[in-house]
Amino acid sequence: MNFFKRKFSFTDDDDNGEISLDEVASSPPSSFSLSKMAERVSSTISAPTSPVRSSDTLVRALERSLQPSSLPPPQLYAPDAKTILIVDDDLIDWGKYFRSTGQSKIRVEQANFDDVHLQSTEHTCIVEIKLREGESKHLTIDCFLIGVDASSLPSSHRIVRSLVAARIPSINPPSSTLAFLSFADLKKRLRGVRLRDGSAIPFLPSIHYPSFHKFNPTTHFPIVVSIGNGRKGQGKIKVNSSEELIDLEGIIRTSSRHEEVEVEPFVDIKYDIHVQKVGKEIKSFLRRGISPHWKSNAAAAVLEEVKTNQRHISYIEAISEYLGGSTVLSIDILVARDGREFVHSCNDKLRYFGESQEEDRRALCSLIHRLLFPVETVNGQSLLQSESRVMEKEEKKEESSGWHPSLPSNDVIRNGKDVNSGEDTMGQLKRTFAGIFGDLSIS
Repeated sequence: MNFFKRKFSFTDDDDNGEISLDEVASSPPSSFSLSKMAERVSSTISAPTSPVRSSDTLVRALERSLQPSSLPPPQLYAPDAKTILIVDDDLIDWGKYFRSTGQSKIRVEQANFDDVHLQSTEHTCIVEIKLREGESKHLTIDCFLIGVDASSLPSSHRIVRSLVAARIPSINPPSSTLAFLSFADLKKRLRGVRLRDGSAIPFLPSIHYPSFHKFNPTTHFPIVVSIGNGRKGQGKIKVNSSEELIDLEGIIRTSSRHEEVEVEPFVDIKYDIHVQKVGKEIKSFLRRGISPHWKSNAAAAVLEEVKTNQRHISYIEAISEYLGGSTVLSIDILVARDGREFVHSCNDKLRYFGESQEEDRRALCSLIHRLLFPVETVNGQSLLQSESRVMEKEEKKEESSGWHPSLPSNDVIRNGKDVNSGEDTMGQLKRTFAGIFGDLSIS
């Protein structure tokens, strides 16, 4: 009996906080209640010495489990909504940056290159996106954006070229988008760019093999060999001797056919700096490796946002101007232990860093919104500028017609003469009465 008392001691039916066996037996067996079900579940899983549990909490948990999962309401789109194709993996949901409580003006279609198929004609460019279970949907887009984690396929460059040829705009000008399809060729052209002081951008020297057959003999070691379109440190290997270079040459020739290969001198770096440009805002992040691995971007590192050096701003602004005014751009700068700086890479697709990555993504989406819905202009000036100038004119009018201490408040200027209305009325009355009484006295 004591065991049953402890077992049902969590209820509040009695004044003493206990329930008797008679009351339990008297309850109708066919009745169903969530509270009683919770009590039975609690009494079953509770040990005799367990603390008191609240039946209300269990009831709410059971009610939530029985209710269907609430899905967010579908996004409503405005009649003039435009569609943007974002080619990226599904790690980042770009659609959430364009959602709004009311009608959204931008419809986001996100897919990777594996699921994108184009059909271009002389009039339109139709995009087909593969869905699950073999289904697909067709649409026309108004803008496109390539993410940094988009898959690198042999057909990806052809898809980008087709989108540019169809005159579908992107966040960067077409010349910039096409130039970054082959960064090795772009880097050769950027070596001829001159800064305002006449100096060149300090790119890391390299040897490029567009279609690899064999390495030219070299005596400078160690070197870094990049095979294909290496990203995140992948496809790169450090070679310390000529024997290792010969072995690597045989591996490349056996495993691939006419692969693109690039050779760069190895730089023992102290840290590297990532400089990014989103619109007019430029940020810099210092990345210092904390592991002995020679790949600073692939191993563990400490990231810190630092103040942007004016010299680095000149680098990224010169590259942006050369590419036709890139809105989104980034460069990676290697800082050697002896203090020398080398621009290692340049990209038009950003990998966001630090605590401000959400802010940077929203800034990018704001630029896309301006691209799709530009501000209307009147006589070459935006509506905002014209409205501001009208406001300035109205303010100047108010200042000119305002009260000044040097002028009486009741003075009215007519035809260049100051007239006091009160004095003028009394003078007219005096002259009228004088004329009347003067005539009477004469008669």
